[in-house]
Amino acid sequence: MNRIIRGVIANLLPALQWIIVFFSWFVVYCNHVTKYFSVDKHFDPMNVAYFIGYRLGDAAVALIVAILVWVAICRFNSKKMFNKNNVYHDYSYGWFLVFGKFLGYTKCNLVGVPIYMQIKLMLRDTFQEYNCGSILEKKENEKIKVKIINADKDTSEINLVVADTYPIKNKQLVSSKSQFYTIKISRDNKNDKNRYKSEEMIKEVVNQLRNISGKINRVNVFMTTNSYNTREIVEKAFKLHDRENIDSIYVYQQSCDGERLFIDKEILVYRK
Repeated sequence: MNRIIRGVIANLLPALQWIIVFFSWFVVYCNHVTKYFSVDKHFDPMNVAYFIGYRLGDAAVALIVAILVWVAICRFNSKKMFNKNNVYHDYSYGWFLVFGKFLGYTKCNLVGVPIYMQIKLMLRDTFQEYNCGSILEKKENEKIKVKIINADKDTSEINLVVADTYPIKNKQLVSSKSQFYTIKISRDNKNDKNRYKSEEMIKEVVNQLRNISGKINRVNVFMTTNSYNTREIVEKAFKLHDRENIDSIYVYQQSCDGERLFIDKEILVYRK
């Protein structure tokens, strides 16, 4: 119940702003404001506005007022952060569009947003800027391990496993994908679960994907990355401005219970 209450509070301001937009339309429409418009023979700017309103009718005038209110709210939100409350933001993509993008927010907080949605938001450039919260600078003498599993398989479909904040064991992966060519990149984090910037890990992800020649029909992503490293992987490895060999990207979410297995439910975040 507390989680639901915190979620409601986190989205209270955007919800109220949409209510204000609809309420402005409702008030203007229900009060039949065009009946107060005087149209006479005097031709001046105010008279023209009254005449246009008179001709359009109450519904159209109410819509114009609602649009003006919406534009004002978007300007108010343009420098503010969406999702800034410390709660788990497991919403649909449409929620981010309606409650964020369409209200003029240009910045989005990624902390508490599921990894698949972080990737989806960034791949679609839903917001201009993304906040990653408090991340420690890179760890000195960090060791990054790269392991290729099923190296003899073709690379038309591959698994990308990136173990960052938490290690990922092979048995945690979705069994139906275990037979595919798999790139496993791990940060040495057995005794340290802090959130670090890991440029070396990001570099390995980029290099491994770029070293695959030929068409990749599908990439299955299994990641335990913090929001900063997720952002950098998306920007430097997944955004396909300079490469056209990946047709689709699917992300698998990790369960919060027991052995934290990845759930056998694919989530499409990109398709060419």
